[in-house]
Amino acid sequence: NVFFPGIYVQIEATSAAFQVSSVSTDLKDREPSCPYDYYYTISITSTSAGKVKYYITDSAGGQSSTTSLTFEEAGTLEKDHSWQIPSTGAYWIKVYIESPNNQWFGPFKFDITCQ
Repeated sequence: NVFFPGIYVQIEATSAAFQVSSVSTDLKDREPSCPYDYYYTISITSTSAGKVKYYITDSAGGQSSTTSLTFEEAGTLEKDHSWQIPSTGAYWIKVYIESPNNQWFGPFKFDITCQ
């Protein structure tokens, strides 16, 4: 409750904190011969420059090794992945952004109908 005349404080934010703002995939339903090597792309969008570390889990109980992407600026980077699908079924993957977010994205669902 003390007034100090002549003191002025201004706080200015110069940039947003680095984080992943979205994750998407190009996964879609397929009708292949099985077993099927499904090649797909993960797209990760960041708010600024920085290094992203992530891994993928799937509905069959699998987990990928940790992958890194380095962003030179805000934007979207893509990384190709694959998964051998053994039989007809409903499948999904989830992407865990380990750094910087500590956040899950997904599940990204798709169906495989073997011919």
